[in-house]
Amino acid sequence: MTEPRPGVSQDAIFRCSLDVGGERVTAHRQVARMLLMAHPEARDHVERELRLELAQEIVKKLDPPVEEVDWCGREVDRGVSRDEALRLATTQAQALSRLASQLEEAGENYALPDAWQARDAALALVAKLEGDDGRLPTDPRFWAARRR
Repeated sequence: MTEPRPGVSQDAIFRCSLDVGGERVTAHRQVARMLLMAHPEARDHVERELRLELAQEIVKKLDPPVEEVDWCGREVDRGVSRDEALRLATTQAQALSRLASQLEEAGENYALPDAWQARDAALALVAKLEGDDGRLPTDPRFWAARRR
């Protein structure tokens, strides 16, 4: 945690940073100096909040899978829900977009068409999952009428 030189501003700026997988993750917080002087315990509260925010940013970057388990700890196989499929496709599209930008900046022109094609395919999948084209009706009355 760092703070700026005293007297520079009316606010104290706190920063919490960590390197994760070669990438720096940082959280910032700006707090009124008057609050810190009036309530010394506020500094501890700000530090806890910053660490929590940093942890949330790290988890977003790592994007670990969340699995449903039964009471014995075994994974429950429920297939992939539409929301989960959309989340995964969106994450993939974002990652491929970042990769295409990084390849372009690095001058790796031979790989750009493939990166753009992969990105476009992921974006098309996201659009398909967000829309209702080709989706079967989910209204239970529809299926009840079909059984008769």
